[in-house]
Parts: sequence; C-alpha cells; structure tokens
Amino acid sequence: MSYYILDDKKNAVLVGFSRWSTWFSDNDDKRKVGLTTLEDGMVVSTVFVGIDISEEGYLFETLISSKEECTPDGIIMRYKTWAVAEEGHNEIVENTKRRIEPKKTKLKKIINRFEFMDL
Repeated sequence: MSYYILDDKKNAVLVGFSRWSTWFSDNDDKRKVGLTTLEDGMVVSTVFVGIDISEEGYLFETLISSKEECTPDGIIMRYKTWAVAEEGHNEIVENTKRRIEPKKTKLKKIINRFEFMDL
C-alpha cells in the first residue's frame, strides 16, 4: 500500500504513512475535487483519497450518496489524476441529471393531465 499527498499543482507525491496521515487530516479542503447536490437530493462527491491499495495509481474516487442518509450508495469511478477526476465528476453529474430529467418530465405530464380534468 502506498501513500500520497498533493503538491501545490495538485500532483500526487509519494510519502510515508506519518506524513500522509498529518497532511490528510490538515488538508480536507484541498482534497475535494467536486461536490454537487442534485435536485433529487443525490450528492456526487469526488475526492483525493491518497491511498493506492491496488498499486495501480488510482488516488481519486467519486461517490454518489443520498442526501438524507449521508451514506455512500457506491463508488462510481476511480481516477489517477486531479484533471481526470474533475472530468469524471462532471460527466457523472451530467449523466445523473439526464436520468433525473425523464422522471421529472413524466411527473409533469401526469400533473398536467389532472389539471385539465374537471373533477
């Protein structure tokens, strides 16, 4: 298992556990790549985790969670660099929004149908 921190240019730098642990706890704001709350209450969060368990260089991850529960519904994607993680975050947000839109459209059609009914 390898430990990494981010330098000022958001590049991952290999360090020992002690340095990683200190940096990790002191730099929560610097680890956040993206945090987006969607209309349906889902939250898409992409962060620098700084631990490479697989030894393949995946140091960033995106999670989707329910706002009410604040628990992850699943790891969606892992990335090797900040730039790719940022792109991935935005792509997941857009794809999730597209899935929400059809539900909203269907609901609007149902509501409109009842608005025109003379009850």
